[in-house]
Amino acid sequence: MQQIHPKQFSTEPATGAATQPLQILMADDDPNEHLLTVLAAEESGIAADFTFVDDGTELLIALNRSLETNELPDLILLDLRMPRLDGHRTLTQLQAHPVLWQVPVVVFSTSTRREDIEKSFRSGARWVETKPGEFSGMVDFVKSLPSRASHDSYAFDSPESKFTRRSSIDIDLSEFEL
Repeated sequence: MQQIHPKQFSTEPATGAATQPLQILMADDDPNEHLLTVLAAEESGIAADFTFVDDGTELLIALNRSLETNELPDLILLDLRMPRLDGHRTLTQLQAHPVLWQVPVVVFSTSTRREDIEKSFRSGARWVETKPGEFSGMVDFVKSLPSRASHDSYAFDSPESKFTRRSSIDIDLSEFEL
């Protein structure tokens, strides 16, 4: 089995104020999207630590590692169309997990199909956004990420259950080429 090394990048806040960087895990198989996201974060002036993976399988592996260290991301950006494990199947796995369902997920895809949007919400996405065609739109989207990540857990969550490790993700990865 190949060891997966997520790509990591950091951006600093524009003001120089000491703020805790936003921890964002993004699953998208397009390296250009990774670069655009980092550039948009730099342009918008938000402090963020990005971890990029290429598909849902790698996302679930990265999240399993995060559970072991109790350092879950503040937000997940999820593309729908990826190899191996696509966005919809990944959302289903996240929502079935006793802890990971609480991490806010933004589906960030080129799809504008109504059925993709509805299925994303039914599968647990908190937001669905279409990737903008211009860089200024990407900057605006990235500017919205801190407020999206700061949303509290759902009202019926008990504080003590928020980030306690209960189990690993139960998915058979043998069907995917790692």
